[in-house]
Amino acid sequence: MQQVSLLIVHADYVITVDRDRRIYKDGAVAIDDGKIIVSEKVMKTSPILGG
Repeated sequence: MQQVSLLIVHADYVITVDRDRRIYKDGAVAIDDGKIIVSEKVMKTSPILGG
């Protein structure tokens, strides 16, 4: 698993600002060096959590 500066998990909602404007309920965001590395829905097998 990659080291990151900030990891936010189980956020009520994560809203992406890309073209698709996805909304993840129970979302997670990984930030490193001021840049968003990944954002996704939290699941047991989530890559953001090393699963």
